Amino acid sequence: MVHEPSIRKQRALRSAARALELDPHQPQALAFALSEDADLHTWVARAEAANQVQPQSWLIWATLSFALAELGELDRRLSPDPVVQMLRLAPQHPYSWRAVAIQHAGAVEREQALRCAATARRLAPTDTQLLYLQASLMSELHACTELEAILHTLSNLDGPPTPRSRFLFVCAVPRAPTC
Repeated sequence: MVHEPSIRKQRALRSAARALELDPHQPQALAFALSEDADLHTWVARAEAANQVQPQSWLIWATLSFALAELGELDRRLSPDPVVQMLRLAPQHPYSWRAVAIQHAGAVEREQALRCAATARRLAPTDTQLLYLQASLMSELHACTELEAILHTLSNLDGPPTPRSRFLFVCAVPRAPTC
């Protein structure tokens, strides 16, 4: 079954496309439009081009970091390192710290990844999207205690499990063999 985007989403996509026609490097439009693009390599190329024009835009660095993480290419050998740029521009943003945690996890630096993930959670303790993303990372790291704490927080925020929360849980948290 194919689902058509909602009217609101269609309108937002048209607005983002128009904004990008006027300014191909507009950070919010770029981030939104790229989040709808299935081709991550195109996403990376566009975000890199936008970074050349607006190197002080945290949102563009975040967009680039997300795309590279999805491709499994978010490592410290990149120059400039998008995670370092995110942290420099927005040191108190939880998603900056989540990106650092992902980078550490990719480098098999478990303890550093756990510390950075904890910092992200301290900065936004009730952000459900961040918590689901963090639960996925904890599962990958086989950090059972941290995963249980996140799931406890989510259960307290969401109230009784809804179909959406069960779906997000199943998608975000494949059961780690050690948990």
